Amino acid sequence: FFPKLDEAQMMTFDAIAVELLKEHGFEPRFCGSDEEAIAYAKEHLSSDSVKHYPVHFSASDTSGEKDFEEFYVKGESVDLDSYAALGVITDKQIPDRSRVNALIKELEDAFECADISKDDIVDIISSYLPNFKHIETGKSLDGKM
Repeated sequence: FFPKLDEAQMMTFDAIAVELLKEHGFEPRFCGSDEEAIAYAKEHLSSDSVKHYPVHFSASDTSGEKDFEEFYVKGESVDLDSYAALGVITDKQIPDRSRVNALIKELEDAFECADISKDDIVDIISSYLPNFKHIETGKSLDGKM
């Protein structure tokens, strides 16, 4: 099952964040950098009467991020008529338990190796999920935070 969304209902992550802040009684204060947002927060967020919340949005440029989320892929059978707000992928097969167990075992074995690389893990996952695409940028989300 996945939500059926009209183009007008689709939102970017920054728009979702702004709407969430507004729902909680804040107005976003847009900052030019993370450092500016942190400094503003330290100076202003200790007051209960604060109405502005500092935010800084940056480009999605870390490894593994996708431009958008796909609910189904080309070639899958989709029923868009049975429910008003939900679509259903109708041809999904129950995964073969032995194949899933073999994937888990292969990953466990790989993580036991001292010289395992991210590319090795990506290859293992790609062999199980043929539509899996990993985007490598050399930047991690942890490093960005």
